[in-house]
Formats: sequence, C-alpha cells, structure tokens
Amino acid sequence: MSTDKNYTRWKRTRINNWLHFQTEISAHLNGRSFFRGVTSVRHNLTPSVGRVRDLDYSLDFEMAVFEQFKREALPYLRSRPNDDWEWLALAQHHGVPTRLLDWSESPYVAVLRGLGQ
Repeated sequence: MSTDKNYTRWKRTRINNWLHFQTEISAHLNGRSFFRGVTSVRHNLTPSVGRVRDLDYSLDFEMAVFEQFKREALPYLRSRPNDDWEWLALAQHHGVPTRLLDWSESPYVAVLRGLGQ
C-alpha cells in the first residue's frame, strides 16, 4: 500500500443530485456489494466505540456503557435479547457506541446513515 498522503483505493465522486447518485451506484447493485454510510469521509474502519471523542478507548468503558444500556433498555423491550450479539445489535441501533460496524446491502440505507438519519 502506498504511503503517499493523497493515495486512495476508492474512486471518489461528488454527487450533485439524486439521479446522479442512482446512476453512479447502479453498477454496484449486483448483490455482491455492501455499503457503509458514515458522516465523514475521514472515518476509517474503526467502530464507533473507538471513535468516542475526548476519550481513549478502554474495554472497561465499553463494557460499562454496554451494561448500562442493557439495564436501562430492559423495561422498554417486548422480549429480552437472547445473547450479547443481539444486545450489541440493539445497542448499535439505538446509537450506543459499540464494536460493531454498520453495513447494508442497500446504498439508500447507507446514504441515510451518512446523512446522520
């Protein structure tokens, strides 16, 4: 891999409107592509728990936040998640910083995530 600061593996295209987006993305709607919507091009493949501002990552912090979510969410759930994987997915869905990365088979879902929706 190049150490050049301007090196990028992925082609970048500025999208001007919705039709332009649909045209650009059409070649990737092949069932073999996954999309990740992020709010900044500067985000690398670091899970949200590793991007928490003003804090260095620690397993203790991650576990404390996760356990707090489980305690506080329980009264609002119709059914209890079966294991920590289900809890993690639920926490991620509700904006808790976790070690999971969001991926989608839909570029449209990724766009919404990228817009912070």
